Amino acid sequence: MQPLKKVNLAEKFDLFHETWSPKIVAELNGQQVKLAKVEGEFEWHHHEDKDELFLVVKGQLTIGLRDLTASGFWSSRIGVNDLGYSGNTARASWDGCPQDALEHLGLS
Repeated sequence: MQPLKKVNLAEKFDLFHETWSPKIVAELNGQQVKLAKVEGEFEWHHHEDKDELFLVVKGQLTIGLRDLTASGFWSSRIGVNDLGYSGNTARASWDGCPQDALEHLGLS
């Protein structure tokens, strides 16, 4: 077993300047830890093969989601300000995912 290694995020961020170009800074349990500097907008894209964690070290990151169905949710901590939203309408009861959404996701 390898000993734990400290990764200093400030030092790692100082090693590069380009934006939207993730850099691998560590690996654990078969997962890569990547850092990226971001600025402006990035085009819509699809995360197909793995889940991803987004940790904001400095500044803010706004992520838009589309085609989100009952397969996930978003939570926020007490005391965190968030942007108001509009979108789905609350329902008193839920009969499961609509058939067209299941077909779209290949789950019919």
